[in-house]
Amino acid sequence: MRFWPCNLSLTWANYNFESEGVGWQNFSNSLVVSLWVATVGAAVIFTGSLSGGEAAL
Repeated sequence: MRFWPCNLSLTWANYNFESEGVGWQNFSNSLVVSLWVATVGAAVIFTGSLSGGEAAL
């Protein structure tokens, strides 16, 4: 049974980065942002643990 407009069949077309016209720019931007978030998050957690672990929220 197929429900319009949703086609939930498995296909490799979902991984075609060239279909949006931007190419790999969105993918690389996502990687850069995730690396920044991981770096800043690790720094915040590390400095929080150095302060005794009891941060006032």
